[in-house]
Amino acid sequence: MSETAWTAPRVSRAISAVIDLPGSKSQTARELVLGAISSEPSTLRGALSSRDTDLMVAGLRQLGAEIAPWPCPPDGEVRITPVSSRREASPMPSIECGLAGTVMRFLPALAVALGIPARFTADAQANFRPLRPLLDALEALGAKVVYEDLATGVFPFSIFPPKTALPAEVSVDGSASSQFISALLLAAPLFPPDHYRCGAAPLRRVPPPCPADAAVRHHPWQEVPLKRHRDASDLWYRPR
Repeated sequence: MSETAWTAPRVSRAISAVIDLPGSKSQTARELVLGAISSEPSTLRGALSSRDTDLMVAGLRQLGAEIAPWPCPPDGEVRITPVSSRREASPMPSIECGLAGTVMRFLPALAVALGIPARFTADAQANFRPLRPLLDALEALGAKVVYEDLATGVFPFSIFPPKTALPAEVSVDGSASSQFISALLLAAPLFPPDHYRCGAAPLRRVPPPCPADAAVRHHPWQEVPLKRHRDASDLWYRPR
């Protein structure tokens, strides 16, 4: 295949223009999750449509959220009706993750917190992306993870929510991906307090970040769920 060199454009005078930047894929994914677990419907503007966010929308719909219209119209908005105020999720939803890290990490934690068993599939290449530490943490919370063929990788797998009280503490190795911690932070408010033995389940990262008092906030993306939860505490609800 022949290659043609691209010639960069040149200008001879100053440029004055207004450019509309596309939305952030990572922020769109997180806002979709937060909208889906809100206590009331919400509106999202400037959402980016991409394969990853398309899969996030499809997965959240499988769990019981209503998101429309999608893709987000130009200069339009998306209405999100949360899981809490909709019909129950379909029996044993099947969620396709593709190669989307946010989908394969956020939605298993969300399914466990919502008490919804779900099956997860993905592209073959997704088996080379880190995920097992998060699933191990969810199992430590009492979830059951069933792998269909570990010889080929983590996917496909099914996850079932805990049937007993949650432990007083859960640890997760966040060295491979900060999304492991973000997933648990996003899901944490959904666990009903009567499932806790001690009223709360502290989240600890292993190995710990440096300095020691940095807690779980050692990565900028971990600040997103923390800040959004602080700014919109009314988004939290407890499942029935």
